[in-house]
Amino acid sequence: MRTALKLECIGGRIPGIPSRAWVKKGYIKVTSVSAHPEWEFIRANTWDYSEANSVGTRGVYKYYWLEDGEVYEVSEPWSWGKTLHYFCVVINGEIRKVSKEVAESCLSLPLE
Repeated sequence: MRTALKLECIGGRIPGIPSRAWVKKGYIKVTSVSAHPEWEFIRANTWDYSEANSVGTRGVYKYYWLEDGEVYEVSEPWSWGKTLHYFCVVINGEIRKVSKEVAESCLSLPLE
């Protein structure tokens, strides 16, 4: 099952300014001597400009499709000066916020 996560890109797509809205997917990196959690950026599946203001600095949204049983790290702009940063897992189509420690432990456990 996939679940959509909608993030507003406050500041829009202004050239030269990186977006504060992003999602990373967690995975276990296995080397010959260890296994540890890693995070990889994923791309937004859809951009929505239907609510954008005239210059695109507010009302521009990114949609990410999150997969059931996966672990994610999210940066979500909340206002011009505040960005929420959190970890989440998707269970039965529901996005649940968790601590970093729980997120990392979920990477090594099968989620049901």
